[in-house]
Amino acid sequence: MAKILGISIAGVWDAVSIPERAGEVFDTLGLLRQEGKIGGFGWSTDHRERLAAYAPREGFVAVENDFNVFTPANELMAVAARENLVSFSRLPLAMGLLTGKYTPAMRLPTNDVRGGNAEWMVFFRDGAANPHYLSRLSAIRDLLTSGGRTLAQGALGWILAKSAIALPVPGFTRPSRSRTISVRWRKGRCRQR
Repeated sequence: MAKILGISIAGVWDAVSIPERAGEVFDTLGLLRQEGKIGGFGWSTDHRERLAAYAPREGFVAVENDFNVFTPANELMAVAARENLVSFSRLPLAMGLLTGKYTPAMRLPTNDVRGGNAEWMVFFRDGAANPHYLSRLSAIRDLLTSGGRTLAQGALGWILAKSAIALPVPGFTRPSRSRTISVRWRKGRCRQR
């Protein structure tokens, strides 16, 4: 337990590792926890079976996983809930797509991660928003913006309504964006249909 600004903080170590060596990594993290060097640990994974294999370990407290209105991760979230883990929701705004600011004609620069064609990049292709996800966003826009929410606020509200263990972690490039998103907390959870 560490003190930061007078607040006790429990350390969580996120073990992003080669799956074949996960047991060894978690053994080491378990020892570090027993020695009081870390407060807990977790795994950044989108694989339900991997999480199920290691989550029962003492000190395993969290998972970082894709979780948004497009990728609800139902099976993985069920494992996390059963094991009483916190889910740090990666890509809660689908790399910005759920902000509504991207159109089919917009192109991102090649020095932007969304400007490439990495295999894992599903929300953007060739530097543009994926038309499949733009269509899906169009279909749920009214639901996400109900109650005066922005799209981003609605997307975060959906996560909080969908799972009591989810902690969305949106990325920000400007402080003003963090203030805009934080207003979501005053809007409440989105209704589930």
